[in-house]
Amino acid sequence: MAKPELSMVCTDEDVLFPDYIFDGFAGKGAFSVVKKAMDTRTGCLVAVKMISLKILQGNKTAEDQVEREITIMRKLMNPYVIQLYDVVYTPSHVCLIMEYASKGDFFDYVASRKSLEEAEARPFFRQLIAGLEYCHGKMVAHRDLKLENLLLDENLNLKITDFGLSAFMNDSNMLNESCGSPHYAAPEVLSGEQYNGPQVDVWSCGVILFAILCGYYPFEDNDPVFLYTKIKSGIYESPEHLSFDAYELIKGMLNVNPEKRFTISMIWKHPWLQA
Repeated sequence: MAKPELSMVCTDEDVLFPDYIFDGFAGKGAFSVVKKAMDTRTGCLVAVKMISLKILQGNKTAEDQVEREITIMRKLMNPYVIQLYDVVYTPSHVCLIMEYASKGDFFDYVASRKSLEEAEARPFFRQLIAGLEYCHGKMVAHRDLKLENLLLDENLNLKITDFGLSAFMNDSNMLNESCGSPHYAAPEVLSGEQYNGPQVDVWSCGVILFAILCGYYPFEDNDPVFLYTKIKSGIYESPEHLSFDAYELIKGMLNVNPEKRFTISMIWKHPWLQA
């Protein structure tokens, strides 16, 4: 399970605006750089997601994506979702002032251990499902759940982040925009079909649970065509060390038929989560 390589970190000068002192890089996105900063009013560390207006200029899709991310994050307030504190506009950037997760992303945490024992993984997965259930209750489908979009705070509490590809759902929960990261994408998303937001998020959770328990993705191939074929088939091999309950939970979340796939309610009631 290899982490996607990032391109060179943006070298733009720090954007100076009142009340914040910048203190290094914390990450990078498609249109943004995330920097650590201190709020001089409170003394607390924050993460500042700096989105270049120059990059957004003339890119209506990207502009809409940023506007949607801000709108969604302003509506979310949960212990397992990264909190948006403020939005600051400068002549060159839109800056999202967010909760700082000092322990970094969950990918690095898992990769440093190669995989997690089921007893260690269980509390993290409970937090993921709790945060996701909250988002769905607010009619938000994340659509890009992956290890890199889960952060850990100083107490190793898991936080869902990066709502750039998220969307508000209607009463039927149906969406049609194809998006997300290939290894984590549900078959119906790859097929270009209309899909149910919570169902595709559950699929991604199945990939996440498999990855943290096994140390690799259930579906892997260097060729995107073959990767998509494997995902659509839903056929993968589980290592022998998985417990029966873990195997059954992952199997329920990675059902290629979205109507037969586990729901959040079914996940909560599953013996593996109840252990």
